[in-house]
Amino acid sequence: MTFAGTTATYTPFAGQTGADSFSYRASSPITGLSTDTRTATVVIATPTAPVVSSSASAMATVGFSFSYFISGTNTPTLYGATTLPPGLFLNVNTGRIYGMPTAIGNYSVTISAGNAGGTGTLAISINVTGIQLTVSKAGTGTGSVSSVPAGINNCSVTCGTAGMNCDN
Repeated sequence: MTFAGTTATYTPFAGQTGADSFSYRASSPITGLSTDTRTATVVIATPTAPVVSSSASAMATVGFSFSYFISGTNTPTLYGATTLPPGLFLNVNTGRIYGMPTAIGNYSVTISAGNAGGTGTLAISINVTGIQLTVSKAGTGTGSVSSVPAGINNCSVTCGTAGMNCDN
């Protein structure tokens, strides 16, 4: 509660709902006039629960930085996410999903945004892919792929000429 002249300004705490009361005492600047104490009650309405408005899908690549934001209507104050892909994390205060995914797959995730009025959810899909490796053979002879970068699984080499193989 702040006062400026004859105006009182009441600012509730974030997420506060319901009734709140405060007392104030007024007095006259003129000598001899009485003072009076009053109580005021303010009722703070419960906000409407958020509706999650984020994209229902996202793409990520193993070994590369990823960022996705949960967004919603009606001023969310807290965010959630279930079963994130390995290597990804959630900042519950900002709604940012971030990190570097470590496993290929298509992950079903339920994201949420909440406030004092309730929680809204949305089922999304995060598709984590690996790096595409293309190996080509020039000339004749034999060769092999013996060192595979992070994020490449089940490497296979297809070549029009015999003599290429993949050791990983």
